[in-house]
Amino acid sequence: MKEKYTISIADVQLNVIADGNQEQIERIVGIIDRRMREILLKSHQCPKTQAALLVALDLCADKIEAKNEIDSLKEEMAELSEQLKRAQDNYDRAQALNLKLEADKAELEAESARLRAIIDEARKNNSVPAEDAVKVEQLTIDDIEEKTEAEPEEPKKENSRSRVGSMFDLLTFSDI
Repeated sequence: MKEKYTISIADVQLNVIADGNQEQIERIVGIIDRRMREILLKSHQCPKTQAALLVALDLCADKIEAKNEIDSLKEEMAELSEQLKRAQDNYDRAQALNLKLEADKAELEAESARLRAIIDEARKNNSVPAEDAVKVEQLTIDDIEEKTEAEPEEPKKENSRSRVGSMFDLLTFSDI
């Protein structure tokens, strides 16, 4: 709701109609009055109208700078929001992979238990020598560890000569 206010800026009385409460108006008037008085104190020759124009220019520059900063922050916020979305997607994929790995681990543990039971039964019936049963049992444990850890394989090292060795192989005494 618009109200009528009487304000004083640099000893100039004005009647204004504005939206806003008394506190907001006083705060705005205080800022403008302070800037006007600073300009008038620094330059005694400057008329109040020129000081008012300088304050207007200064406030407009501040407004443009603030708008540019807001735009920059909005862009940064959009980038951060996109990064957050990608991180959430990666997290969701990791969670799904973890669930799958847990299910695979449980399946392998069940298979290992089944094979151990078969081995134990075979030992009781003496149909598998104890040495072979231990090898089979160890193989199943190794399989489980290999699949659950899912460590990347180390690249195989090639048995190739270094360049220096190859270069010297080509030299003969006549080259020296």
